[in-house]
Amino acid sequence: MIRNDDALVIGAANGRFTVVGIDTTVEPGDSIQVYGTIRSDESIAAERAVVSEQSGLRGLYAISTAALVLTVGVFFRFWQIDFQRLAFTARREAVEDDA
Repeated sequence: MIRNDDALVIGAANGRFTVVGIDTTVEPGDSIQVYGTIRSDESIAAERAVVSEQSGLRGLYAISTAALVLTVGVFFRFWQIDFQRLAFTARREAVEDDA
């Protein structure tokens, strides 16, 4: 855990940076976006840091998966795949039920 007054060392595609001046707590596994100025001593003077907790991301993925399943189910309630034409066509029984 990184506390408010500690420096944070992060890895990036082009090296490692020490982030100074963050005012939030970061746990291992969390995602962090740091906005600031890169200094010549391989540090970042943070003006703002946004932390996304790993547990919050799991909930986001669960809700997104449920929404995807629901959306696909509703889509195929009204549409079907026509493999001969390689296209989606409206289901006749779904159209007749709504009329």
